[in-house]
Amino acid sequence: MSNAPWYLKIIRRNLKHQRKWKSDPNYTKSWLNSTRREHVKRNDQISDGVMISQDSYIHSSKLCRAIMHTTKLCMERPRKKEARWANMHIAPDEKIESYELDYDGKRDRWNGFDASTYAREISEDNEDDDVLKVDEAKVDESKQMDFVKVKKRVCMMLNCNLVLAQNNGSSPF
Repeated sequence: MSNAPWYLKIIRRNLKHQRKWKSDPNYTKSWLNSTRREHVKRNDQISDGVMISQDSYIHSSKLCRAIMHTTKLCMERPRKKEARWANMHIAPDEKIESYELDYDGKRDRWNGFDASTYAREISEDNEDDDVLKVDEAKVDESKQMDFVKVKKRVCMMLNCNLVLAQNNGSSPF
C-alpha cells in the first residue's frame, strides 16, 4: 500500500500517491451558508397589485402557499381565508441546500467553527462569575450581621448585662 506505482517515480516510501489532489477549497463556505436563512421566490405574477401564484400544487401549504411543506407542517397562523383563495400572505419557498462533502468534510468536527463566538462566550461567563462573587460577598456580610444579632440575643437571655458592662460594651464571646 505504501509502495507507489512505478510510473510516479517516488524515491522514498510514502502515501502521497493516495491523497486526494483535487479538492474543493470552497466547501467550507457552502457549509457556513447553511446557518443563514435563504429563500427563493417562485415565479409569481402581480396583477392589479395582488400577487397570484402560477402553481397550484396539491401538496403545497394552503395557509402560505409554500411548496416545501404541507398545511399540517406549516408554521403560519391559521387564517380565516386560506392563501389559495385570498391570494394574500403568499410566502416564498425555502431553499434546500445540498452539500457534496468529501469523506473528511463530513467528519470534520471543527467545520464552521468561529473563534470570535467562543471568545464572546468566555467573556460572558467571566461577567457572570463576577456578578456571583459580588452576590456572595453581600451574603457573607449579611451572615456576619446575623451572627452579631444572635450574640446579643444570647446575652439577653443569660442576663449578661454585667459582663457587657465590665467589657466596656464588647461581647464576652
